[in-house]
Amino acid sequence: MKKLHFILVLAVLGLSARTGFAQEAVDLGLSVKWATCNVGASSPYDVGGYFAWGEVEAKESYWWRNYSMCNIPEISELDDLIGDMDPSVLTEYCGTDGKTRLDSSDDVARQKWGENWRIPTAEEWTELVENCSWGWVKIAYGEGYVEGFKVFSKKNGNSIFLPVSGICMGVGAVESTKTGCYWSSSLNTDNLVEAWCLFFFPGGSLGWHTGWPRSIETEKESRSYGLPVRPVTD
Repeated sequence: MKKLHFILVLAVLGLSARTGFAQEAVDLGLSVKWATCNVGASSPYDVGGYFAWGEVEAKESYWWRNYSMCNIPEISELDDLIGDMDPSVLTEYCGTDGKTRLDSSDDVARQKWGENWRIPTAEEWTELVENCSWGWVKIAYGEGYVEGFKVFSKKNGNSIFLPVSGICMGVGAVESTKTGCYWSSSLNTDNLVEAWCLFFFPGGSLGWHTGWPRSIETEKESRSYGLPVRPVTD
């Protein structure tokens, strides 16, 4: 009975028992509406879960050898992380199946949030980049702060916030306080071991490099890496 009461309270508040935060959509005047938070996030300022491309559960580590859509022989950790992977190891979205976009069963937004939600395509990320103003902000959150881009629509002034996330590769997140990287549902058909994502960086120092320019663009990343997901709804 207590569990039922909990679920009913969540329903009244507009919350999901599977995500812990309201599944709110913001109309930016674009072809789709954008969620206010990431899959698995407790607020718009929380990164939420990291997912390999096409997987619907978060993991403790992100390697090719534990990626569900490949069959790979034993390789070194270094080769697993940065080696040139042969597409022949892939078992799904591998060219022969003709699929270039995630099926609903492999879309973590659809599986966690329900049928009205999905991972955006690469084209929808590009639309967001080209039709919005992007401003880097630092927001007080909890006992500290979170940084990221406040994204304002040029069409109607509405906005969403995208927190920094970095990329999970191996057992940890890389550049998690400097960069953001969010999955799309679009496969890189020129290199099937990769998928398209949104990448952003405010400019400045990155790793041992200094003077990097600001960057907000669609990029390609290894499908085995863990990235957050910002859902959209039609």
